[in-house]
Amino acid sequence: MQGRPIPTKPGAPAAFPPPPGWTPLPISVCMMVQNEEANLPLSLGAAHGWVDDLVVLDGGSSDATLEVARRYTSRVFERPFERDFAAQKNAASALALHDWVLVLDADEYLEPGAWTFLAGLIRDAFRGRDAYAFPRMTRTVDGRFYRWANYYPNF
Repeated sequence: MQGRPIPTKPGAPAAFPPPPGWTPLPISVCMMVQNEEANLPLSLGAAHGWVDDLVVLDGGSSDATLEVARRYTSRVFERPFERDFAAQKNAASALALHDWVLVLDADEYLEPGAWTFLAGLIRDAFRGRDAYAFPRMTRTVDGRFYRWANYYPNF
C-alpha cells in the first residue's frame, strides 16, 4: 500500500485532525448519501486525514451534497438510489481501495480514539478476525448526539 496517492484532498477541514506524524490508515471509509450536505462536514471531516481512502456514493442528491463531498475526497461517485439500502452500500463498498472497509452513514462519525483503536488492530493484523463491531455515535433527528439510552453505544 505504500506509494499509493492519498485520494483525500489536502486542506479540507478536518473535524478532529490526526496528530502530527499520523500515517493515514489503509482502510476505506465508504458512505452512501443523499441530500446530506448538512451532515457531511462532520462525518467526512472526522475521517479526513485518519484514513487514506474516503468513498462517497451519492444516490441522487438535489442539494449541495456532491459539492461538499468533493471538498474532502476526489472519490465521489453517483448511482441512482432504488430504495435498496443493501445494494447501495454494497455498491459503495465495491469502490473501496482496501480490503478493510468501514461503512458509515452521513450522520455517523468516529472520534480520534476509535482511529487509534483501528490502528492497533492493523498493527495486530486484525487479530485474525474478519469483522468488528465497536461503539459509534449517531445524530438523532433533532440534530443532537446522545450518550445514553438506546442511542449510545450504537454498535
